[in-house]
Amino acid sequence: MRYFSALFLLLVLITPWMARADIYMLKNEADEIVLTNLPSAEDSAGYEVLVSESASQPHASPARNLPPASTTTLPYAASVQQAARVTAIEPALLHAIMHVESGGNRQARSPRGAAGLMQLMPATARRYGVQNRLDAQQNLLGAAHYLQTLKQQFNGNLALMLAAYNAGPQAVIRHGYQVPPYPETQRYVPKVLRHYRLLQQHLAE
Repeated sequence: MRYFSALFLLLVLITPWMARADIYMLKNEADEIVLTNLPSAEDSAGYEVLVSESASQPHASPARNLPPASTTTLPYAASVQQAARVTAIEPALLHAIMHVESGGNRQARSPRGAAGLMQLMPATARRYGVQNRLDAQQNLLGAAHYLQTLKQQFNGNLALMLAAYNAGPQAVIRHGYQVPPYPETQRYVPKVLRHYRLLQQHLAE
């Protein structure tokens, strides 16, 4: 529950108006965490109330100034948690990389041959025992193991880990253990870091 409560805190941080409404969480069968302020009537029974503003503001009318419906979904949350436990890579980092790599689309493929949630190349998948790159659980676990290797190789330097994940570890080494001057990698590293830091300040405890 600590993990899910932290996700709620993040949602409040990035959408301030939602702090004025009840927030509900649903862990659904699609391996997602869904956070919303207005669950639909047919789904409301499955939601858990994280915070009820009406409890802290008993005289407030729920019909007044009702914020628009908003829903945030973190896909494959259970599989991310499992991969994080096995490899000691933070869930926040896995979520951030997955967001940038594939947008949470397990069928994603790149023109260069990468596939799956965290866009594993065929050789990387074979190295970490991923038989089906489009299988979310296998893909996430393989990607987490790869990040574990990069963490050891680059002494925990997160920027170099991400650069190596994007451009390959040899590219980082060739450029003097710096982020390679490739436009894609130069954009990739700060983009992942931005997403990671939003989550990390609440999840990494």
